[in-house]
Amino acid sequence: MIRNHDLRRKDVHVKMSRETHMAFKMRLLEHDVSMQRAFEAFAEAVAAGGMSAVNIIVRDGRRRLKEELLSVGIKPINENRRLKTRGPINELDVDAMYDLISDDEDDQESPADEEDPPVARGHRHNEAA
Repeated sequence: MIRNHDLRRKDVHVKMSRETHMAFKMRLLEHDVSMQRAFEAFAEAVAAGGMSAVNIIVRDGRRRLKEELLSVGIKPINENRRLKTRGPINELDVDAMYDLISDDEDDQESPADEEDPPVARGHRHNEAA
């Protein structure tokens, strides 16, 4: 017989490094909290929109994005500067972005791709501006 309680719960299996597991477990023991309860509390906080829990997810997403960018040779802009104070993208950043984009398109390039697109009447071409 299956209990009604079991039908409403979901199991989650988490893989983590041995070092992270040990440090996490030790920190939880200091507060007498089980791993199950800690994960459940975190999930509840995220689901409820708790900013401290959501910020953990946002920071992790940024960290993974930076790692991915570095793996393809793009260095992130200095994170100590706020987005509002950033100036224009410098030439090296533009070149790195162009190389990243053009690598995907090189296989599909045809001679027609090298021509400038037609310019509608009454509109200036971007290069001429």
